[in-house]
Amino acid sequence: MGAIGILTALALSAPPASAPKPADALLPSELEGAVLIDSVVARVNRHPITESQLEIEARLALAEHGEVAAAQRPLSDSQLSSALDYLIDQLLLEDEAQRLEVFEIDDEQTRKALSRLAARFPASQPLRTFLDRYGISSDMLDASLRRGLRAEQYLDNRIRVQIQEGTSPAEAQAVAKELVAQLRARADIRLLATFKKGSQGSLGLGAGGFPAPAAAARVP
Repeated sequence: MGAIGILTALALSAPPASAPKPADALLPSELEGAVLIDSVVARVNRHPITESQLEIEARLALAEHGEVAAAQRPLSDSQLSSALDYLIDQLLLEDEAQRLEVFEIDDEQTRKALSRLAARFPASQPLRTFLDRYGISSDMLDASLRRGLRAEQYLDNRIRVQIQEGTSPAEAQAVAKELVAQLRARADIRLLATFKKGSQGSLGLGAGGFPAPAAAARVP
Protein backbone atom coordinates (compact mmCIF):
# COMPACT_ATOMS: atom_id res chain seq x y z
CA MET A 1 0.00 0.00 0.00
CA GLY A 2 2.90 2.34 0.68
CA ALA A 3 3.54 4.90 3.39
CA ILE A 4 1.59 7.67 1.64
CA GLY A 5 -1.39 5.41 1.12
CA ILE A 6 -1.34 4.36 4.77
CA LEU A 7 -1.20 7.96 5.97
CA THR A 8 -4.04 8.92 3.62
CA ALA A 9 -6.18 6.03 4.86
CA LEU A 10 -5.54 6.99 8.48
CA ALA A 11 -6.49 10.59 7.78
CA LEU A 12 -9.70 9.59 6.00
CA SER A 13 -10.71 7.17 8.75
CA ALA A 14 -10.20 9.66 11.62
CA PRO A 15 -13.42 10.55 13.49
CA PRO A 16 -14.89 13.80 12.14
CA ALA A 17 -15.13 15.21 15.67
CA SER A 18 -11.35 15.13 16.03
CA ALA A 19 -10.77 17.47 13.10
CA PRO A 20 -10.54 21.13 14.16
CA LYS A 21 -12.88 23.62 12.52
CA PRO A 22 -11.31 26.19 10.21
CA ALA A 23 -11.29 29.68 11.72
CA ASP A 24 -13.90 31.00 9.26
CA ALA A 25 -16.29 28.18 10.25
CA LEU A 26 -16.27 29.00 13.95
CA LEU A 27 -19.19 30.81 15.53
CA PRO A 28 -18.56 34.24 17.07
CA SER A 29 -19.18 32.74 20.51
CA GLU A 30 -16.47 30.14 19.88
CA LEU A 31 -13.97 32.84 18.90
CA GLU A 32 -14.65 34.98 21.96
CA GLY A 33 -11.51 35.30 24.05
CA ALA A 34 -9.30 33.67 21.40
CA VAL A 35 -5.78 35.07 21.07
CA LEU A 36 -3.92 35.07 17.77
CA ILE A 37 -0.52 33.53 18.55
CA ASP A 38 1.07 33.80 15.11
CA SER A 39 0.14 34.20 11.46
CA VAL A 40 1.53 32.93 8.17
CA VAL A 41 2.82 35.79 6.01
CA ALA A 42 4.02 33.71 3.04
CA ARG A 43 4.38 30.21 1.64
CA VAL A 44 7.35 29.13 -0.44
CA ASN A 45 6.69 25.73 -1.97
CA ARG A 46 6.25 23.54 1.12
CA HIS A 47 7.61 26.13 3.56
CA PRO A 48 5.22 28.34 5.54
CA ILE A 49 6.79 31.56 6.85
CA THR A 50 5.21 32.92 10.00
CA GLU A 51 5.33 36.49 11.21
CA SER A 52 7.43 35.52 14.23
CA GLN A 53 9.86 33.54 12.06
CA LEU A 54 10.21 36.48 9.68
CA GLU A 55 11.04 38.86 12.53
CA ILE A 56 13.64 36.44 13.91
CA GLU A 57 15.22 35.93 10.49
CA ALA A 58 15.25 39.69 9.92
CA ARG A 59 17.12 40.32 13.17
CA LEU A 60 19.58 37.50 12.51
CA ALA A 61 20.23 38.71 8.95
CA LEU A 62 20.91 42.24 10.18
CA ALA A 63 23.25 40.94 12.89
CA GLU A 64 25.07 38.63 10.47
CA HIS A 65 25.75 41.57 8.18
CA GLY A 66 27.12 43.75 10.96
CA GLU A 67 23.99 45.76 11.75
CA VAL A 68 23.83 44.67 15.40
CA ALA A 69 22.24 47.90 16.62
CA ALA A 70 19.56 47.78 13.92
CA ALA A 71 18.88 44.14 14.77
CA GLN A 72 17.77 45.21 18.24
CA ARG A 73 15.48 48.08 17.26
CA PRO A 74 11.83 47.85 16.19
CA LEU A 75 11.64 46.53 12.63
CA SER A 76 10.07 48.68 9.93
CA ASP A 77 7.86 47.44 7.09
CA SER A 78 10.73 48.16 4.73
CA GLN A 79 13.08 45.95 6.74
CA LEU A 80 10.50 43.16 6.95
CA SER A 81 9.90 43.40 3.20
CA SER A 82 13.62 43.08 2.49
CA ALA A 83 13.92 40.26 5.02
CA LEU A 84 11.03 38.38 3.41
CA ASP A 85 12.63 38.60 -0.04
CA TYR A 86 15.96 37.55 1.45
CA LEU A 87 14.40 34.56 3.23
CA ILE A 88 12.44 33.47 0.15
CA ASP A 89 15.64 33.49 -1.92
CA GLN A 90 17.50 31.50 0.72
CA LEU A 91 14.74 28.89 0.92
CA LEU A 92 14.68 28.48 -2.86
CA LEU A 93 18.47 28.16 -3.07
CA GLU A 94 18.54 25.68 -0.19
CA ASP A 95 15.75 23.64 -1.78
CA GLU A 96 17.66 23.48 -5.06
CA ALA A 97 20.85 22.40 -3.30
CA GLN A 98 18.88 19.77 -1.43
CA ARG A 99 17.23 18.53 -4.63
CA LEU A 100 20.64 18.12 -6.24
CA GLU A 101 22.10 16.66 -3.03
CA VAL A 102 25.00 19.11 -2.96
CA PHE A 103 26.67 21.35 -0.38
CA GLU A 104 25.62 19.62 2.81
CA ILE A 105 26.64 21.78 5.77
CA ASP A 106 28.55 20.02 8.55
CA ASP A 107 28.84 20.90 12.23
CA GLU A 108 32.27 22.50 11.84
CA GLN A 109 31.00 24.93 9.22
CA THR A 110 28.08 25.82 11.47
CA ARG A 111 30.38 26.39 14.47
CA LYS A 112 32.53 28.76 12.41
CA ALA A 113 29.47 30.70 11.27
CA LEU A 114 28.30 30.90 14.87
CA SER A 115 31.70 32.21 15.95
CA ARG A 116 31.61 34.88 13.25
CA LEU A 117 28.16 35.96 14.37
CA ALA A 118 29.14 36.03 18.05
CA ALA A 119 32.19 38.17 17.22
CA ARG A 120 29.91 40.91 15.92
CA PHE A 121 28.45 41.48 19.37
CA PRO A 122 30.21 43.56 22.06
CA ALA A 123 31.34 41.88 25.26
CA SER A 124 28.88 44.01 27.22
CA GLN A 125 25.96 42.57 25.23
CA PRO A 126 26.92 39.13 23.93
CA LEU A 127 25.10 37.01 21.38
CA ARG A 128 23.44 34.94 24.10
CA THR A 129 21.76 38.05 25.52
CA PHE A 130 20.46 38.91 22.06
CA LEU A 131 19.12 35.40 21.48
CA ASP A 132 17.39 35.29 24.86
CA ARG A 133 15.86 38.73 24.37
CA TYR A 134 14.12 37.71 21.15
CA GLY A 135 13.35 34.10 22.04
CA ILE A 136 15.72 32.62 19.45
CA SER A 137 16.42 29.02 20.39
CA SER A 138 19.59 27.12 19.56
CA ASP A 139 17.63 25.03 17.03
CA MET A 140 16.28 28.17 15.30
CA LEU A 141 19.74 29.67 15.11
CA ASP A 142 21.31 26.43 13.84
CA ALA A 143 18.66 26.05 11.13
CA SER A 144 19.09 29.66 10.02
CA LEU A 145 22.88 29.40 9.85
CA ARG A 146 22.82 26.08 7.96
CA ARG A 147 20.25 27.37 5.47
CA GLY A 148 22.26 30.53 4.85
CA LEU A 149 25.51 28.64 4.39
CA ARG A 150 24.03 26.10 2.00
CA ALA A 151 22.25 28.76 -0.05
CA GLU A 152 25.42 30.82 -0.23
CA GLN A 153 27.60 27.90 -1.31
CA TYR A 154 25.12 26.82 -3.98
CA LEU A 155 24.82 30.36 -5.34
CA ASP A 156 28.58 30.88 -5.20
CA ASN A 157 29.16 27.68 -7.19
CA ARG A 158 26.58 28.58 -9.83
CA ILE A 159 28.15 32.00 -10.30
CA ARG A 160 31.61 30.45 -10.70
CA VAL A 161 30.28 27.97 -13.27
CA GLN A 162 28.89 30.80 -15.38
CA ILE A 163 31.81 33.18 -14.87
CA GLN A 164 35.15 31.43 -15.00
CA GLU A 165 37.29 34.52 -15.30
CA GLY A 166 37.61 37.51 -12.98
CA THR A 167 34.52 39.69 -12.74
CA SER A 168 33.25 42.69 -10.85
CA PRO A 169 30.83 42.49 -7.90
CA ALA A 170 28.19 44.15 -10.09
CA GLU A 171 28.53 41.46 -12.77
CA ALA A 172 28.43 38.69 -10.17
CA GLN A 173 25.35 40.20 -8.59
CA ALA A 174 23.64 40.37 -11.98
CA VAL A 175 24.26 36.64 -12.45
CA ALA A 176 22.97 35.93 -8.94
CA LYS A 177 19.78 37.90 -9.62
CA GLU A 178 19.17 35.96 -12.81
CA LEU A 179 19.70 32.60 -11.08
CA VAL A 180 17.32 33.50 -8.28
CA ALA A 181 14.78 34.87 -10.77
CA GLN A 182 14.78 31.51 -12.54
CA LEU A 183 14.14 29.68 -9.26
CA ARG A 184 11.34 32.12 -8.36
CA ALA A 185 9.71 31.61 -11.77
CA ARG A 186 9.46 27.86 -11.11
CA ALA A 187 8.43 28.11 -7.46
CA ASP A 188 5.04 28.27 -5.80
CA ILE A 189 5.30 31.53 -3.83
CA ARG A 190 2.25 32.92 -2.08
CA LEU A 191 2.46 36.22 -0.22
CA LEU A 192 -0.22 36.42 2.46
CA ALA A 193 0.86 39.75 3.96
CA THR A 194 2.14 42.97 2.47
CA PHE A 195 4.98 45.17 3.66
CA LYS A 196 6.19 48.47 2.31
CA LYS A 197 8.93 47.75 -0.20
CA GLY A 198 12.48 49.04 0.14
CA SER A 199 14.18 50.98 -2.64
CA GLN A 200 15.87 47.95 -4.26
CA GLY A 201 15.19 44.30 -4.97
CA SER A 202 15.79 41.25 -2.84
CA LEU A 203 19.48 40.96 -3.71
CA GLY A 204 20.29 44.65 -3.47
CA LEU A 205 21.22 46.84 -0.55
CA GLY A 206 17.81 48.40 -0.07
CA ALA A 207 16.30 50.60 2.59
CA GLY A 208 15.89 47.55 4.80
CA GLY A 209 19.64 47.09 5.01
CA PHE A 210 19.86 43.53 3.65
CA PRO A 211 22.79 43.20 1.25
CA ALA A 212 23.32 40.66 -1.50
CA PRO A 213 24.43 37.17 -0.48
CA ALA A 214 28.17 37.26 0.20
CA ALA A 215 28.80 34.86 -2.67
CA ALA A 216 27.69 37.45 -5.18
CA ALA A 217 30.45 39.78 -4.06
CA ARG A 218 33.29 37.30 -3.62
CA VAL A 219 33.79 35.93 -7.12
CA PRO A 220 37.48 36.64 -7.90
